[in-house]
Amino acid sequence: SNSILQVVCDSYSHKRNSKTTIVKVCDVLESLGFTHKESELFGSNRKHYILPDKGDKELFASFKRKYSIVMESAKNEQGKLPDMVFSVGEHHFVVEMKSMKGSGGGQDKQLTEVINFIRYSEDNPKIHYITYLDGEYSNLLHSSTQPKIRRQYEDAVGCLKAHPGNFFVNTAGFEVLMKQLVKDYS
Repeated sequence: SNSILQVVCDSYSHKRNSKTTIVKVCDVLESLGFTHKESELFGSNRKHYILPDKGDKELFASFKRKYSIVMESAKNEQGKLPDMVFSVGEHHFVVEMKSMKGSGGGQDKQLTEVINFIRYSEDNPKIHYITYLDGEYSNLLHSSTQPKIRRQYEDAVGCLKAHPGNFFVNTAGFEVLMKQLVKDYS
């Protein structure tokens, strides 16, 4: 029926938006002089990125081995790969991206996943986790008085307080963060 088709369509809306979000983030990085590494992740250029979930799986495995990264989030998400890893100087950032227009079933599950992503940290203080939330919901998350959305916001803030080297940003926040990271670590 039409209702069933709409439910299926809504439950996968976050998947359709992921490429656009990744392209947006890559554009920000490249405008700041970052390059996509296709081999030898850690060369002399310390402003680079990889896309583990889009073909750079082996480079990500090498990165994990080199820095003894546990990535607890992957254990809890059945081995899910992050969307991006980028390096600035000696600091490395593991990024999970989501694009959300509103709340509800599949979207709430996605938001829980990205909030949990910044709940983790590594023993190495130069490894950081970033949740990048794109779309209308990122603005709603900061301003809503709805109890469920307020609770999600408070969970994210609690994670950041527990792990101050991690970040939770929207599009505008990512651009500001990247400029600051380049200034601080390049």
